Amino acid sequence: MNVDKVASIFDPLFVGIDEFGEDVHIPLIYRNILIGGEPGSGKSAMLNNVVAHAALSLDCRLCLIDGKQVELGQWEGCADVFVGPDITKAQIQVGYEPQVGLDDGLRRFFQWAKLAYA
Repeated sequence: MNVDKVASIFDPLFVGIDEFGEDVHIPLIYRNILIGGEPGSGKSAMLNNVVAHAALSLDCRLCLIDGKQVELGQWEGCADVFVGPDITKAQIQVGYEPQVGLDDGLRRFFQWAKLAYA
């Protein structure tokens, strides 16, 4: 990234170097990234890379939800909003309003699963 340029969340994210020694970047314009791999393969490092990119970008609001407060706690000071294991605060931040109570939802799920996997 050019240091004279203001960072943007729309800039491609540097994720590493390929087998030919070339930089690898991915666009964040689609707003979804699936990070997967074996233990020790760098999933947490990749997550921190994404959060660092967002924290340096002046054109995004950094809202972090980390229910276990393990992966993202170190970024709490940079975040506009940080939610730990508080489900009510998380619901408020994402605008989630449950349509069904927990007991009824679980009952419906198990009924569905029983039929789907019978």
